[in-house]
Amino acid sequence: MDSLKVTRMPKYRYYIYGGAFFPVSETKLSVDGSFAGTSIDVENDFKLKGKGVSFRAEALAQFSPRSAVSLTYFSVFRHGETKLDRDFTYGDSTLNVGARLNSYFNIRFMGATYRYSVFYNKTWSLGLAAGLRVLNVDVGATAERNNGSTYSNSLSVYIPVALIGLHGSAYITPRLLGRYSFEYFGLTIQGINGKVFDNRLTLEYYILKNFSLGCSFTNIKYSVTNFPINSRFDGNVSYSVSGFALYLGARF
Repeated sequence: MDSLKVTRMPKYRYYIYGGAFFPVSETKLSVDGSFAGTSIDVENDFKLKGKGVSFRAEALAQFSPRSAVSLTYFSVFRHGETKLDRDFTYGDSTLNVGARLNSYFNIRFMGATYRYSVFYNKTWSLGLAAGLRVLNVDVGATAERNNGSTYSNSLSVYIPVALIGLHGSAYITPRLLGRYSFEYFGLTIQGINGKVFDNRLTLEYYILKNFSLGCSFTNIKYSVTNFPINSRFDGNVSYSVSGFALYLGARF
């Protein structure tokens, strides 16, 4: 397929992307659903800071004109230092106003989706999607109390959620490829409730037949309630991230 025929949708094609992601996050975490005072607005309460740029990698394997699998990974690492302006309680421990807190909150997001094109054309396709999202929450804090004693705790948990949705792609011009996906699902397993909203738009411009420059906008909302942290406590996580990405792409 020469450069004048890039508008034709290929029968078999692999796509690989890598680039910079500029995320804006909002996180609410409850590490102990049965006690008051443990609901944490991470960005405000912990004064988290972090790199304004994250690496994002994706791959798509189109096994037939109608069938494809996509993989996604990105991470957001943040840390914070602050003096508490309210009390926090976790189990039998309480951190009072004025305690100095050093904390970190790291997110790793992994996704896999199967896509089937119900409608397929030489220049566009539209169909259904089904997949899995896994959110790894890695959070920890060390506090120095007003009396000089210290408190330290950490939590790392993987939260999987299944989802279904729609996808579409089209060549807007012979070199400009647009993709859109909208995926959502809610699932309850053994009392654990999970919901995911994943919305993404991408544009890829092929400067050469097999190499592209691209940009995308992503909006993800992820919430899980009543997942077990340990034998005593359940937890809740509400996490949203949105932002633009710039990347390089290759297809073969």
